[in-house]
Amino acid sequence: MSDSTPARVPFPIDEIAAAAGRDTISVSAPLKPASDGVAAAFRANFGVPDAGTVDTTARAGLAAEITRAEAAEAAAQSYSVQRAHHTGTQTLSTISDVTTVGGNLAKLTNPGAVRFLRINADNTVTPLSAADMLSALGGGGAQAVHDLGSNLTGTIAPDFANGSRQYCSLNGNSTIAPTGGADMDEMFIGIGYTNGAYTLDFSGVKMPPAVAALLPVTLEQYRCYLITLRYLGGGWTLMDISEANIESED
Repeated sequence: MSDSTPARVPFPIDEIAAAAGRDTISVSAPLKPASDGVAAAFRANFGVPDAGTVDTTARAGLAAEITRAEAAEAAAQSYSVQRAHHTGTQTLSTISDVTTVGGNLAKLTNPGAVRFLRINADNTVTPLSAADMLSALGGGGAQAVHDLGSNLTGTIAPDFANGSRQYCSLNGNSTIAPTGGADMDEMFIGIGYTNGAYTLDFSGVKMPPAVAALLPVTLEQYRCYLITLRYLGGGWTLMDISEANIESED
């Protein structure tokens, strides 16, 4: 016949029972989590929160972390959308790497018509019409021809500032000494006629040695000539002397 006396736990259980206000604790009566006095005392003595408290605290902490993570993600997405579809304004002067030309382009007034941009030497920007652009490039229509004078003799100094097309007539031996110009400029000098068989030479003009050896050249009386000069390497270069197949009499 079995002994029905509850087994006793042989060590600190008596102290635990005493703390709970009991004389004995039966092994066959398991401790209840939070409502049992022994369990509560045990937790209090050893600083262990009950399962319900642990679970509730953990859930609350996890929920808070999830909320913070979701808020951070939403903020990042909102920032990305703002950057991709920015509709606000930003003062041009706050852009650290903007150039003077770039700033002037950004502030250029809407022209309301087809315009061609010209960037000026002072870094300003000017919108030009087609006609103004063509004029600025030196094109369009018949260009004026600068009159160097009639019946000239001696040194003749055509200045490129007066245009790329200039003409004169000769009445004696002459020397062409051009001035002005920049690299790749071309100047055309027409000699309408000569009153005699005069010589023509050049000063300050580069040319191949073989051509230089032929100078001064003697012009035929009453003939027309076209001299072509090009500015290369810092100075004017003789490109051609053409004789027109016509005679001109004054």
